[in-house]
Amino acid sequence: MATAEEIADAVWSHASAIELLATAKLLDEAVHIDTERPTQGDGSQTNPFNTLEAALDFAESKGLTILHVLSDIDIDRNLKNFVVKGIGAPNVDCGGHNLDKSEFSHCVMKGNYTGRIVVQESVLYHNFHLNGFFENSVLAGTLYTNSNSQILLKGCASFVAGSGKPVIDMSSGTTELNVRDYSGGLRIAYCSGVSKASLDGSPASFVLDSSCTGGEVLVRGVATLVDNSLGTTVIEEQINNDSIWNHASALSLQTDISFLKGIEGGRWKIVSNQMVFYDSDNTTEIARFNLLDSSGTPTMTNVFERTRV
Repeated sequence: MATAEEIADAVWSHASAIELLATAKLLDEAVHIDTERPTQGDGSQTNPFNTLEAALDFAESKGLTILHVLSDIDIDRNLKNFVVKGIGAPNVDCGGHNLDKSEFSHCVMKGNYTGRIVVQESVLYHNFHLNGFFENSVLAGTLYTNSNSQILLKGCASFVAGSGKPVIDMSSGTTELNVRDYSGGLRIAYCSGVSKASLDGSPASFVLDSSCTGGEVLVRGVATLVDNSLGTTVIEEQINNDSIWNHASALSLQTDISFLKGIEGGRWKIVSNQMVFYDSDNTTEIARFNLLDSSGTPTMTNVFERTRV
């Protein structure tokens, strides 16, 4: 008769049990990749694959679509309908492959691709191409729109320090570029033909390059605009600091504040039944009041009220 230990060994060495244990390692339904590991793993969090090829082969065999990437990868095949989550912002080189409907987060995105993708909380690196939805990400360098692309950048910002600005180059062909709630500097180049761009600042500093020779650009939000375009239709609806402070209401407010500062900070003098207020230089008169007693008679003493002269 078999011992309890022999029975347990037989159970856990059975193919079904081995498959169950392998599946249990992937309870988060994600395949893990670390290309810096010296040895190949099984795709689990504690023992990731060390090549993208092995990870994708395994994911496709198991019907898994979530990849956790711990180090840099170069995509070497079409990668459609996958979710790629970076750990520590690894570099992801798209390699010109079809990435349609795939999603990327916490990565440094590089290279070109076909299809439309979603990218969140990532770095859009120099020479990266745009087609799809990009949210809460930063722009580093010159980016290129893909031909016939529809692009939404939502809540994005410049990742270029100093006076420089990232560039979106629209030279590839007809493009619909929507930039919403953008912060920092941004230069638009090679807008032409029937391409369109909407630029919303929050706040932002936009520049239209002289290479923009056609199409339409609408600027809104809190932003400044330097328009060097040659033939592009430019519609300005933005609010900037100058337009805010040059508004009649702002000018009136500034006048009122200056008056109050003068009243409080300058000389006061009672003379000939009048109170005279001077500006902070104690010389420039800014207001004069008649002083009256309770019966309405001008007075230097027992002042009951004052009336503006």
